[in-house]
Amino acid sequence: MIAGSFFSGALDYNSREVQNILMIGLGGGIISNYFSTMEMLKLNITVVDIDPVMKKIAEKWYEFDPKPMKRIIVDDGLRFIREANKRGEIYDVLLVDVCYNEHRALMAPVEDFLIDEEIKEIYKILKPDDALLFEEEEELMA
Repeated sequence: MIAGSFFSGALDYNSREVQNILMIGLGGGIISNYFSTMEMLKLNITVVDIDPVMKKIAEKWYEFDPKPMKRIIVDDGLRFIREANKRGEIYDVLLVDVCYNEHRALMAPVEDFLIDEEIKEIYKILKPDDALLFEEEEELMA
């Protein structure tokens, strides 16, 4: 997902301008932490996760350190996107890494992110020609 953000052209490694990243799904905070090590870039990172426990885990065990340009918001990702649209927020890249907590054929992304109306909302917060990257996990048949 990190490499895809740059290879897609959504993020520019040589830019000195602020680049806005929205991540839906925190995990342990490893991806956002990695982005924050790119100190030569001005990356404004917003991470949204529905589970407050994930925020606590990221802060305690994965050294997530909130800063003015790096934050975790506990909220439903799709609700956050709809509200971001109302506020007129625009992001350079959106990384969606949300999955089910149960075994199923399609683990990620959760199906709500595949609904046409939600996809339209998602694209409204992206700049033209920027990227939406999904983490996709399927059950493998042996």
